[in-house]
Amino acid sequence: ANTNNKQEIRGRWSLVSYTFQGNTWTGGIGTIRVRGERKNVAGDTMASAIIDHQVQVRAKPCNQTVTTTSQGATFPGLLGESINLGNNDVLGYPGANVYCTNCAKPSQAGQLSGSYVDGEVVAGDINLPPVPTFPASLNDKVSEGSITNNLTIQPPNEINTTFNNAMCATDQDKVAHCKVSRINLSGTKTLTIDTTKSNQPVRIYLRGDLKLSGNSQIIHTKEDSSSTDLSIFGPSKSCKSQSILMNGGASTKAFIYAPCATVGINGGSSRAMCEKASIDPATQQLVGNGKPFQFNKGKVQANAANTICYDGDFDGAIWAKRWNASNSTQAEITVPADIEDQLTSFFGQDYLPTRTDFVGIGVPSWASYQEL
Repeated sequence: ANTNNKQEIRGRWSLVSYTFQGNTWTGGIGTIRVRGERKNVAGDTMASAIIDHQVQVRAKPCNQTVTTTSQGATFPGLLGESINLGNNDVLGYPGANVYCTNCAKPSQAGQLSGSYVDGEVVAGDINLPPVPTFPASLNDKVSEGSITNNLTIQPPNEINTTFNNAMCATDQDKVAHCKVSRINLSGTKTLTIDTTKSNQPVRIYLRGDLKLSGNSQIIHTKEDSSSTDLSIFGPSKSCKSQSILMNGGASTKAFIYAPCATVGINGGSSRAMCEKASIDPATQQLVGNGKPFQFNKGKVQANAANTICYDGDFDGAIWAKRWNASNSTQAEITVPADIEDQLTSFFGQDYLPTRTDFVGIGVPSWASYQEL
């Protein structure tokens, strides 16, 4: 805005910048920087000053009051722009929720009467973090390869080291990064992930398709492995059709984030195990009672409020473009009770996606100083 006084001195305010420090889970602090200037009739700046105005930004669930906080039960164990759930099961508290981001209502997720979901089926958009990409610092160390035969990926306990015919390399933190064009296993062929030596995760950046047929499988040899010990990332830009089809009965344990992919499970074994669980007062973690039982749809023994489940056909979380390759099977996805902790530990707080909007609720501070 311009204002004139009798001496033809003109004032002008302009927005210099807006910065935000925080995350999409809890919110943070936004800083608005504004510059004020006084100019004479010739347009020369006679004086200028800067004002930094901070605003506290709070994240909250959509369509809820500002005092409502996001709950862990909103975590997407299975997410896609379109979902055709069919008779598939999604099991385990608190993350066994299904998100269909392009659905107008939950009924469009295609859930049939033979399907059981421990959490909720949710329709509508959600804030998602960017898909990790292969580290630029390792590009000159590796060559993209395909996996079509038995293969073991065993990262060395060393930094900046290539292995598996230079298809993979470790970074400064000994995390293994593998650049893969496609995975196609049939018969009894197996991709084995062995992190017992390095105790560090493996991340596969998959450009093409993943297909497991026959009795082929992806297994992890480390007994106490977590789902994020193996992460599979698909392309996020210049999306082409990508297919990820896994085998039922293999209990693949992983985190899949492939926003261009159609994902599904070929067959299903109905092998998921569950345990009644409670919060450990010492660790505040949900722990089972050590008395596992096999999930039975007929009895619906799992209960979202107090049951953890594991050893499904897929154990972990899947975020993709479509889930519609398993609608005629009895496939089971089990979502670990600590999947949120796993993801944030490896990838940061942005990996707690929720249906969130943001509001400014206060002014913690402001400051001004003269430039001229």
